[in-house]
Amino acid sequence: MKLNLGCGSDYHFEWVNVDFYDDSKCDVKHNLEEFPWPWENDSITEIQIVHTLEHLGEDWKVFVKILQEMYRVCEDFADITVRVPSPWHWNYTADPTHVRPIIPDTFSLFSKQYIEEYGKSETPFALIYDVDLRPHHITFVPDIFWQKELNTGRITFEQVLDYHRSYRNVISEFIIPIKVIKSEESDIKFKELNLKEFNEL
Repeated sequence: MKLNLGCGSDYHFEWVNVDFYDDSKCDVKHNLEEFPWPWENDSITEIQIVHTLEHLGEDWKVFVKILQEMYRVCEDFADITVRVPSPWHWNYTADPTHVRPIIPDTFSLFSKQYIEEYGKSETPFALIYDVDLRPHHITFVPDIFWQKELNTGRITFEQVLDYHRSYRNVISEFIIPIKVIKSEESDIKFKELNLKEFNEL
């Protein structure tokens, strides 16, 4: 079973499309901030949540619970794709319903491998809440202006990422694939696939 969470009008056939609003075309109406979610443990093979997560979890405890629920319902080695606007782009700041800034590094706190290997000092949510969500091959989507500049060949993508470190409205959104790790076997498989745990800027 595959879940398309916060589907809105983006209906995917052969997926279970989930939304909260009456005017959305969905298979299941559910508020993702109400727990538990209506799916069994280890029953989901893939989750897609596109431009939805930034609208959820204004209370950080609710946000953590959402990630816990994703982890619970997913089977071992399932795929989760998170797509969110960059909080440094006006697409994020202009929308008053955006309550939760999310960046790729957000998920490093929920990866046991990242915490163990890099020894980060931030709160180790992966260990506290016993989840293991491993981001890999993160895509940084440039704003349309910078996409045009890239297409002309006047700048490189590495330069765009350099600008992103210092300026607003350079990267418009992040696409963050995540692997769900629930066993020693999937931990080994993840490492054998050479999926980079986190793509730093």
